[in-house]
Amino acid sequence: MLRRLGLGRLEAFESKPPIIRYEREKPGELIHIDSKKLGKIDGIGHRITGDRHGQIDKRGIGWEALHVAINDASRLAHTEIMPDETKESATAFLQNALTFFQRHGVCVERIMSDDGSAYKSHAFRNL
Repeated sequence: MLRRLGLGRLEAFESKPPIIRYEREKPGELIHIDSKKLGKIDGIGHRITGDRHGQIDKRGIGWEALHVAINDASRLAHTEIMPDETKESATAFLQNALTFFQRHGVCVERIMSDDGSAYKSHAFRNL
């Protein structure tokens, strides 16, 4: 019966620490920025067509990177697909994102990112 109620383990009786969340109050105080690698897709695969001819030719067609910048307070987001995750692409994306937020009346004060090499570059920091 305890298992049915979700109380089958001792940890169910332990109090959990409160979740500490942060959220900036005004737009532009904090912008979260990150990227995600995307594999390029060239046509329909053999699982749909049933045809495996030419399958080897399509291997290794490459990657692109989806760059994302989200305003912490308003959740206004800017995204772009760039050719890669290098410092040149990251700085170009950041420049476009800053222009985008400025057009929407958001004055960016801080940017938070992960430890990606592009985000740790001097070019990105100086921008």
